[in-house]
Amino acid sequence: MKTEFLIISGSIALFFGILWIVLGKGLLRQITARGSERILQHVLRYGFWIALCVTISGIGLEAWKNYNSRKLSTSSTEKTFQSEGGPMNIAQSGGTAIQHNYYYGGISEKRFEALAGDLAVHKTALANFFNILEKEQVPPKELDEKLRLIAKEYKELLQRLDIVGSDDPEIIRLKAEARQAIEEGRFDQAEHLLNQAEQRDLQAIEQLQEAADKRRLSASETNADNGQLQMLQFHFLKAAQYYQKAAQLLPQGHDKEYAGYLRQSALALLYLAQYDAALPLLEESLAIAQEIGDKAGEGATLNNIVKIYDARGDYSTALNYLEESLAIFKEIGDKAGQGGPLNNISLIYKARGDDSTALRYLEESLAIFKEIGDKAGEGTTLNNLGSIYHDRGDYSTALNYLEESLAIAQEIGDKTSKDVILNNISQIYHDRGDYSTALNYLEESLAIAQEIGDKASKGVILNNISQIYKARGDDSTALDYLEESLAIAREIGDKAGQGTTLSNIGLIYKARDDDSTALRYLEESLAIRKEIGDKAGEGSTLNNISQIYKARGDDSTALRYLEESLAIRKEIGDKAGQGATLNNLAATAYAKGDYSTALHYLEESLAIFKEIGDKAGQDAILNNISLIYNARGDYSTALDYLKESLAIQQEIGNKAGQGTTLNNLAATAYAKGDYSTALDYLEESLAILKEIGEKEAQGATLNNISQIYDARG
Repeated sequence: MKTEFLIISGSIALFFGILWIVLGKGLLRQITARGSERILQHVLRYGFWIALCVTISGIGLEAWKNYNSRKLSTSSTEKTFQSEGGPMNIAQSGGTAIQHNYYYGGISEKRFEALAGDLAVHKTALANFFNILEKEQVPPKELDEKLRLIAKEYKELLQRLDIVGSDDPEIIRLKAEARQAIEEGRFDQAEHLLNQAEQRDLQAIEQLQEAADKRRLSASETNADNGQLQMLQFHFLKAAQYYQKAAQLLPQGHDKEYAGYLRQSALALLYLAQYDAALPLLEESLAIAQEIGDKAGEGATLNNIVKIYDARGDYSTALNYLEESLAIFKEIGDKAGQGGPLNNISLIYKARGDDSTALRYLEESLAIFKEIGDKAGEGTTLNNLGSIYHDRGDYSTALNYLEESLAIAQEIGDKTSKDVILNNISQIYHDRGDYSTALNYLEESLAIAQEIGDKASKGVILNNISQIYKARGDDSTALDYLEESLAIAREIGDKAGQGTTLSNIGLIYKARDDDSTALRYLEESLAIRKEIGDKAGEGSTLNNISQIYKARGDDSTALRYLEESLAIRKEIGDKAGQGATLNNLAATAYAKGDYSTALHYLEESLAIFKEIGDKAGQDAILNNISLIYNARGDYSTALDYLKESLAIQQEIGNKAGQGTTLNNLAATAYAKGDYSTALDYLEESLAILKEIGEKEAQGATLNNISQIYDARG
């Protein structure tokens, strides 16, 4: 309320009061009528009281307003706002009050406008700043600091809204309106407008994310397609890289596919014997499968992990994984899934020399594949059954299974399996000494491998062809094939293949009496096999190195390598390997003239080969035992062992073995002075060796025949 209004209302009250008193004293009776006097007295009386009440109310309201102003203002000694006219205190009194509908902090309109100009903000916004300070109950001494902070944030916000990153016209409009609202102090409306802009952006993000996810999924599938393309070309390293890229590109929510691509990448690496690189991928795949409850994926991954531990010779760990995998497939009723672990479990027992258990698992696997009509699985199992009987020396049964497996592969058009089976059939004819037939099968297998571009298989076949030429005594041709095989293994990064081939090259140089070169290749083979954790290969290479030192006459070093080989083979449960190493230990003792120790090793070896049903192993040991008795002069016992050996060789169709044993029978008869019998044996041996094309052995046999004639005079 203005001061002028108080003066006027007070003057009116005074005027009415004086007239009322004068009239009450009768001073105006002469100039007024009696009735009018009474009316005038009432008017004056009521007018006085009304004017007095208005005056008192005005004074009271003015006092209340001043009280509030003092409460919210600062003293003259507090911080001041700076304007062009000098310091200006928010709580400065005096001047005319601002007449608007909002609160301005109790300062004058003039100073309020100056403050808005100083802060470079809209007056409506400044009024809202004061409202914010009041609501937050900011202490008077902090008003200046807080007001300037609000103004700073306000101006920065306006600058942000000047730069709109969106190209959506609706977002641009909403933000422009929000900016205008903020500039005018309509903060609630601005918040609403900004929320609308956010919702529009979020909706767009969802739509874009959905489109992006579809693109990522498509890109992932394309990389997986490329991975499979590389697999069929046997470019395993590239395949592994494509599968890993496929996994990385998958959008969220595709855990099953992610685990599957990791598993595929690992399988490609397993072809290259890159076990250290493959294992982490399989373990991650396994963890995901277990987390999302993908039982089939879990079982498949466990089955794949086994290949690493099997290759490393850690058969116990491999068996644990296989049994866990088999249990899962049985739990979910996946019969097709059961066949794989059953087959692989059989291979573990086969590697351990427990052929009986291996056969039981294979027969169970075969029954399942036949039941569900899985021809490919049936063919694989028949091939593995053939391999068991081959190792046992039962070549006829092995051949029957392999030919049945080959028929299935041809029926379903599985060239990869056909290639493998032909290679395995060749090994039976090789062990029988029928090198020509063996070579025919290998050449057919090689043609298929070249046709389908299977470089890994080609390397294996070349290795096996080399062994045919080695058995025939043609070391130069054998070496050519081995070097070609080694080049392929190095090209595709097949470490396991390199280890095998280097070892075989070493044995060629050993046969040529080039021990230094032989040792260099064998040591390189040993280093690779240790690198990839191939325990079975390591044991085999140590066994071969021992023969180099034995040939040099360094029996102590040879014995050390043989004992190390035997320890590894016992560790991994390789029964057949133990039998072979014990046989070599016997040879070392025999060379020293320690026939008792030699005989002990040979009898231990023979017991192992009988335990695992390895007839081929048995006939070799029986032959060697006969040499002990020959050396002792016990020709009758020697003949008994040789005849037992010959019977096994004839049973299993081992032509090369028969040729050797007949030669040994001739030597025993010759030692007894029975030249006629010796000659009969040698002529029978020569006929067999000619039949199978064993030229080197033919030469030795002809030399023995000449000795008979010389002895006869």
